[in-house]
Amino acid sequence: MTEGPPYPPPPPGKSGNTGLLVGLIALGVVVILLLAGVLVVARLTLRRPRPPGATATATASASPAPSTNVEITEEDVQGLLDSHAEALHSRDESAFLAAYDQHNVALLTGQQLLFENLVKIPFEETKFATGEPVAPVSQPPEQPAIVSTDVAFVHRIAGVDVRSVAEYYRWTISRASRDAPLVVTAVGGGISTNAVNRGVAWPAPWDLLQMSVIRLPHVIVLAGPGASGKARKWAGKAETSAEQDLAAWGTRQGGSRGFLVLFENDRRRFSHYYGAREVREAAGYALSVTEFAALGTTSSVSVGADRIVIYTGSNFFKSGEDPAYLFSHEMAHALVAPVGPQGEADLPDWVVEGFATYLEVRHRSTAIYLRDRYFVNLRHHGLTGHLPRDTALRSANTQVAFANYGLSLLAYLFIAERFGDAKVFQFVIAAYNDPTPEGTVRALREVTGLDLVHFEAQWSAYVRRKAG
Repeated sequence: MTEGPPYPPPPPGKSGNTGLLVGLIALGVVVILLLAGVLVVARLTLRRPRPPGATATATASASPAPSTNVEITEEDVQGLLDSHAEALHSRDESAFLAAYDQHNVALLTGQQLLFENLVKIPFEETKFATGEPVAPVSQPPEQPAIVSTDVAFVHRIAGVDVRSVAEYYRWTISRASRDAPLVVTAVGGGISTNAVNRGVAWPAPWDLLQMSVIRLPHVIVLAGPGASGKARKWAGKAETSAEQDLAAWGTRQGGSRGFLVLFENDRRRFSHYYGAREVREAAGYALSVTEFAALGTTSSVSVGADRIVIYTGSNFFKSGEDPAYLFSHEMAHALVAPVGPQGEADLPDWVVEGFATYLEVRHRSTAIYLRDRYFVNLRHHGLTGHLPRDTALRSANTQVAFANYGLSLLAYLFIAERFGDAKVFQFVIAAYNDPTPEGTVRALREVTGLDLVHFEAQWSAYVRRKAG
């Protein structure tokens, strides 16, 4: 390191005090300079800018730059569903249809039909909810965002449904650009549901037909154009059947409050309402719809309502026949289905069909079953001493199945005559609350005091005496 020259010595001849004074002055100057340097450094420190990296990090964490991607979130979808529900609630057809692709004529026509049908139904509750978790979608600005998801139409029909139920649709939803609205581009039947839900209940008649609706005190009758004439003709008889079944049930808890009945003249449509299966040869059916379970529900759910479908081409509607038998039978199924934790679940068929047949003939003749020649033949040559098996009641041979309906009826007639009519209802409620074969045995013992072996022995003897 190179050094500069030393300070010069004081001039000769000067006294020591003068040198001291000069030294003190020099020292003061040094102190002043040092203090000035500290202040300058301090000011520079306070004013020194942050490094570029630190500035970017702090700015990003405080206020992130908005994404330019096209996005759809679960909150976006639920917002669309809430607006859709409000449009239905306020009967605003334009707002209801605004959710759909305005260039898709077929889609708009189908959803207009749905809206016109739904506003005819006396709902206590309607809303739309996501039927499954919606995974967020994010696409580059030049690509649309698209999601497909199940949508639950949650509803409860006044005077009919015990609990809220849901019909599940499959919606395809698109967003064309970052600030564009959501648009529904396709609608179909739901394909996946909550683990605790047992069906999609699609399609309903309001999805397919221009419906006429007849509202009576205990029955709501629906019909498309092809069945509206018979619906008008027989609606009063359906109301009478409902009154009789409900009067028989009385004040017992858990049963349906009324009935929704669809009259259908087309066999193909009849066989597929509400996701029905294996009803091609039936004259009617009552299909249970489980109560709506919100996302995250893990416990089992009960039946919320039954939907009754009547085929107007069956023999019950031929001249001289009485479809009231059919009405009461299917209403009996619907009446008891909401009882207990799981509807029919794993109940033996004789319990289910026997009770429906018991209410069917309660105000009518039993001869339709007990004088049937195939039943008489079974009674004489095929009686095993055991209650009917499910395979017999579900036989593809309708004559075999019908005869075993008669045997199931006789199980209830036996309970009624031996133990009293009230015991019939006590038994069926106990069985539905414990819907397994073992539960049925327990219910028999609880109500009649008989185990299965002794019940079957006494019932078999009753069958031989009663039917001839």
